[in-house]
Amino acid sequence: ITNFFDADLATQSAAQIAFPAAVPAAYRIDPSKCLYLNYEICGLCYQVCGPDAIDFTQKDSVLSLDNVGAIIVATGLDLAEDIHTLNNYGYQKYDNVVTAMELERLICASGPQEGHLSRLTDGKHPQKIAFLQCIDSRSQRGQLYCSSICCMYTTKEAIIAYEHNNELESYVFYIDMRAGGKGFQKFLRRGAEEYNIKYIKSKISHIEVDENDNPIITYEDYETSEIKQLTVDLVVLATCIIPSRGIYK
Repeated sequence: ITNFFDADLATQSAAQIAFPAAVPAAYRIDPSKCLYLNYEICGLCYQVCGPDAIDFTQKDSVLSLDNVGAIIVATGLDLAEDIHTLNNYGYQKYDNVVTAMELERLICASGPQEGHLSRLTDGKHPQKIAFLQCIDSRSQRGQLYCSSICCMYTTKEAIIAYEHNNELESYVFYIDMRAGGKGFQKFLRRGAEEYNIKYIKSKISHIEVDENDNPIITYEDYETSEIKQLTVDLVVLATCIIPSRGIYK
């Protein structure tokens, strides 16, 4: 089955530890993908793992607590990933257009490519990467707010990618840079001065690909008011974050 933690870019066995360094390091089964829990067929993991290792009879339970003054819920987050919006930028249409979460797993040492970044289409190491900011955020058609973390993690991802290939050129297409925390502006300058990151204040028009599956970005450069094009090897979309969809349960 596909591995959710690796953004579905890799596969895993049916019974699997949720993610590296998970606490406790216990194996789990995804109920939504388990053939036995959904259709009462298979059950091979129960046979292979031995007695009492897997208990399909477990049910949700209600726990009553006394003298509780407040409940604090750590909601986590999800990605908005409106498919219509992402398709406008070539996502799921062109294989060399990925989300920032997918890139995060691709450059991670414990990810599907063990930290060696390569394109999904041909396995080549990208020499030019374009990072597109504010995808489905700060938008009347999407979420109105700024996710507040994208500018910083984009720079971090570009730095990590550069450390694997010091000839890499990174281009960050942004509306406004939101770097309000302590040391954040210094971090952005460091990315530009030491890691070959170019920040372009712009508005994206559309994306297409050439005969080699290289994305071609058409955009308006806000500094010159000109329509320009840039051909890159990989496009990364910084998608809006939203509260976890399961919060209302």
